[in-house]
Amino acid sequence: RPLMKKTSLLFAATLFAAPAFAQDECSTAVALAAATPTTFDTTLATASPTLWPCAAGGGPDIWYTFTTTQLADVEVSTCNNATYDTAIEIFSGDCNNLLPLVCNDDGGGCAGFTSIATAPSVPSGTNLFIRIGGFNGASGTGTVELTESAPFVCTPDSFEDNDDCLSAVAISDGTYPGLTVSESDNDYFSLTVPDGGTLDA
Repeated sequence: RPLMKKTSLLFAATLFAAPAFAQDECSTAVALAAATPTTFDTTLATASPTLWPCAAGGGPDIWYTFTTTQLADVEVSTCNNATYDTAIEIFSGDCNNLLPLVCNDDGGGCAGFTSIATAPSVPSGTNLFIRIGGFNGASGTGTVELTESAPFVCTPDSFEDNDDCLSAVAISDGTYPGLTVSESDNDYFSLTVPDGGTLDA
């Protein structure tokens, strides 16, 4: 009977899977070192489910962590260092309970709508989560830098303690030099203006 030639065919199948983006979610955030410019790229990132309070809904984002080493003002900046309209948000807490501290879309004086976000007076040992995204879906590349600095301490002036309405200091017409101004220390004053009078401060 005729011989039948058997041919074995081997098929090699290769499965290609897109690599997981290392810091695409809060749970996979990577540590950000203070005073160390770090390059980033959000073009392959996805948008996290946590809503943005700024940046018109935000855009694809990546995540970093940082733990404060002192009572500090923590500034995170992409100012003048990104190819697109960035946004930055800083949180405390943990990934299951993120507590928003500050969100910035456009930093003052920053070109290209880049960003500066500052969380003031963060206690030592606080673990922060930082996400970098974009305005209204924007993505791109850039450099981020974190700065940890001792917070400004308001030196009491001659009118202290007048930090609330109940302790407002009565003043009259005149000039009052030597006052200390700080965004973390309100000062209250009271002044009686006669009927029909005007007040210039």
